[in-house]
Amino acid sequence: MTSSLRLLPKSTRNDSITENEEEQVFEDFELMVLIYISGSICVTGVISNSLSLSFFLLNWSKRLGEKLLVLLNIFDLAVCLTDAINFSLSYHPSFNNVHEIIKGLFLASYFTFLECTGFVTTLMTLVRTFATYFPFSKPNEKYLTWSWVAFFMHSAVKSAVTVGLNDSFAIKVYNILLLVSLFVNIFVVFVANILTMAKLLFNAKRIISRAVQPSARKNREATVTIFILSACFCTLNLIYAIVLCNVILGKETISVMFRNVIVFGTIPLNSALNPFVYFIRKRAMRRFFSNLSRCSCAKTEVSQLSTASVAVNSMA
Repeated sequence: MTSSLRLLPKSTRNDSITENEEEQVFEDFELMVLIYISGSICVTGVISNSLSLSFFLLNWSKRLGEKLLVLLNIFDLAVCLTDAINFSLSYHPSFNNVHEIIKGLFLASYFTFLECTGFVTTLMTLVRTFATYFPFSKPNEKYLTWSWVAFFMHSAVKSAVTVGLNDSFAIKVYNILLLVSLFVNIFVVFVANILTMAKLLFNAKRIISRAVQPSARKNREATVTIFILSACFCTLNLIYAIVLCNVILGKETISVMFRNVIVFGTIPLNSALNPFVYFIRKRAMRRFFSNLSRCSCAKTEVSQLSTASVAVNSMA
């Protein structure tokens, strides 16, 4: 495999290599690039989302914004896990005998979780905008819960039916619906963030008493965090939407490798990056992992000292 990945200049290639062999070499190279990119992103996403989820669960907060962050974290972790499983089932020779129903189940799960991350991001942005304009009102959590549960069931059924039919028309209909959903989410997230940032800039010009300064600072920090998450979401999903448009229209202006990297790499990259945004923006999370690393270092030093003392005592 490694020798076949060596792409030599045309002048140095052996004339006995046929055109089919050249195509096979290029396909092997594309596959290897895709495996490295997608594998690295999936592993990073699983580790980062697992660590951030452990923080959120150990420091549980009843605030609505924190609950939505936990929900997004769970869906991000599910996206990275199912993407890794799908990639292994598709390309690893050990899974060639796995039944198609199982492969279809994980593929449907991947696209379900993928759509849910977009919905929760949009929901989180709208909640932040609502809190900015109506600080003394609170959205009904029961309605919000039912909304994401209903969307999850809708996405699961839609993905399962499409994968189950495995028909070109059904896949095209699904891609069109997914494209519409992507553009709606991007538009709503973009407009909501513009409105929120405009309100923050308007409030910044007003004279705020010292009593409300801490709450205003917290509100501003939370809004900036949502803005960064939204920027990552809009940028990466807009690239995905452009590729999806290309696929729906049947144009071949984008290579197969680039399309696969977008589907199996760029979109999970959004899920893998979110925990790093939490870590950068949340002091409590940085303090938590800093204390955790200090405790582990202290335990290692204590075990080493106890081992050394036992060795000295045995020699004496």
